[in-house]
Amino acid sequence: LAGALADCGIPTPDRLQQLQRSRGQPPLTSPTSAQQKPQPFPPSRLKSELLEPARYEAGLARIRTLDLQSGSDLAGLCRRLFADCPEDLDRTVAAFGLVCRLAERPRELHRLPCLADRAAGRPDWQSEVFEAVMSLSGVPCQRLEGLKKGANYATGHRSHVGGAWFACFVDGEWRHVDAIWGSAGLPLAADAEASEAAVAAA
Repeated sequence: LAGALADCGIPTPDRLQQLQRSRGQPPLTSPTSAQQKPQPFPPSRLKSELLEPARYEAGLARIRTLDLQSGSDLAGLCRRLFADCPEDLDRTVAAFGLVCRLAERPRELHRLPCLADRAAGRPDWQSEVFEAVMSLSGVPCQRLEGLKKGANYATGHRSHVGGAWFACFVDGEWRHVDAIWGSAGLPLAADAEASEAAVAAA
């Protein structure tokens, strides 16, 4: 199969990883404001080098017990959500963790009009919630629309599943976050093995 893909000019997963390592750019070191989003570029680091499962789990653990204060406005909710998040990566994990929590406890969403109104009637409500919260995170975040491919994707198959995901600029590089598939896969996973799978899904 690898030979057939190479003959067609389609890179294999191993080749894609090699290309990322060789052609990806190192993280930017200069500070970037949300108003001046950096140009997109492929990162040289793997996701596993950026986000450790233990750090991811610690971020979700805080969100599990966070007092969401029913009826609060979006700004107040975000102040509590990001209160203990010193870095952009921590704020991105917190926003994703909130989506996971609301996916697991849908009644809580209805007690938050600032988010429920945006999510009402939307099959992709997770994206609406994530985008709303990230808009007040201070993290450069760009919504992307297109077709999605699942784990069972076969080369040459054209996906008809549309939706949104996000490019978030964390630790000096752009990273993709899919608020729908990630939160639906393993919301608020408590054990280490499940946390690693959730990191991959996000």
